[in-house]
Amino acid sequence: MKKHKLAERFLNELEKVPLVEMACKNVGITRQTVYRWKKEDGEFARKMDDTLYLARGIINDLGESQLIKLMKSGDFKSIKFWMEHNSERYASPKWRMEHMTGTEQGAGLAEFIKAALERKKHNLNP
Repeated sequence: MKKHKLAERFLNELEKVPLVEMACKNVGITRQTVYRWKKEDGEFARKMDDTLYLARGIINDLGESQLIKLMKSGDFKSIKFWMEHNSERYASPKWRMEHMTGTEQGAGLAEFIKAALERKKHNLNP
């Protein structure tokens, strides 16, 4: 079968389930083949990236809808997960650092170091 037809079938499978390995298996090609096509063919690469992006968005929506169902039923773990990932008030310090810009992280680190040096200075010279 020609590359064009296989590539089209692959993208159709990828649209259904955004897992490269599964789409390859369903079409009967290898991951290496797909990534070679992606490297050699800019149009295919763009279509593959677009398809993955859109299909993952659909799957994410499905996951969020299931999470919301669990939250509505009072499932505490689901509520905690949602709050930690969607509200800065409930997020861990690590989450906050990951979501700060580089400048904010640098400023935060600088303030932390400055405060630590001040504490050390006062402990050495009571």
